[in-house]
Amino acid sequence: MDDINTLIDTGFALVSNGEFEEAGKIGLELKSHRHTSSFEILALAYAGMEDLNKAIAILEEGIEVAPNIWQFWQLLGNYSSDLENYDKSIEYYERGIQCPDANINSLKYNLAVLYSRLEEFEKSNEIVDEVNGELFEFKRINLKMENLIDLGRPNESIDISDKYLEKIDGHDNFYDISDYYAAMSEAFLKIEEFDAARTSAHSSVTYNKHNERAQYVLRELNMKPESGLKYLKVIVEGVWSGSDDEKEKPPVFFTTYDMAVKNNENILELIKPFEPPEVFDSLRIEEINELESDWDGLIGIYKTYGYQFYEHG
Repeated sequence: MDDINTLIDTGFALVSNGEFEEAGKIGLELKSHRHTSSFEILALAYAGMEDLNKAIAILEEGIEVAPNIWQFWQLLGNYSSDLENYDKSIEYYERGIQCPDANINSLKYNLAVLYSRLEEFEKSNEIVDEVNGELFEFKRINLKMENLIDLGRPNESIDISDKYLEKIDGHDNFYDISDYYAAMSEAFLKIEEFDAARTSAHSSVTYNKHNERAQYVLRELNMKPESGLKYLKVIVEGVWSGSDDEKEKPPVFFTTYDMAVKNNENILELIKPFEPPEVFDSLRIEEINELESDWDGLIGIYKTYGYQFYEHG
């Protein structure tokens, strides 16, 4: 039994580390032992390898064997939603809620997100109001703020954000914090409080530079050029900071941005809000490649990428 538990822990750890092929091997080994955790690990591995149909197929096999494991139903709902099979997704979430020991908050939150995707924003708010627990507090608040914006009620969204402003910076989930400020920024944009919108969007990308809502707001705040917009993939180099050891040289990093500019002179100014202030002075452009795109014609950042680090040679 200890060997099985070790396999299970290893499988989930490999998924968390993005080592999906290795996780899949562990899942298959667990399946040979007829252990139900194999279905979840295999599904997560297949999804990580962007094969959602295969993930769904293994989970459907899993619910035949163990129909009361709520995690199977939630993953089925998530992956079906990603494939835009929304009716099936609703069915899966609702079936998961019926499982003994189900995490009702998690399932209802995901169901509320689905209804928001379907642009049924009032229904989404009704369901998310039933979600409780500290873990989901800001996920619930953020979704409700976003729904109110989409319902054309940005002032109500701002009223909600004001109630939690002092509490949010003490929250320990950077993605939640980023989503909170991103929703604030869009609400301020809608009521044409542009300085507040920019400040909130900058706060959002400080916590998660990949936040697409905040990127959208920052583009909307830029002037739309009449013509001559260039779409670029830009690789920048910088020196990471943060070591207290003066003898230890901080690592060099590279990161990439897809962006639209009028000219190359303001590339770094557009990038700087997405990077820590400590690296600003070290940023330099390593490479620029032109892209063909049908983006919305606004100056700004359209996609951010992760980091590659290198020690000084």
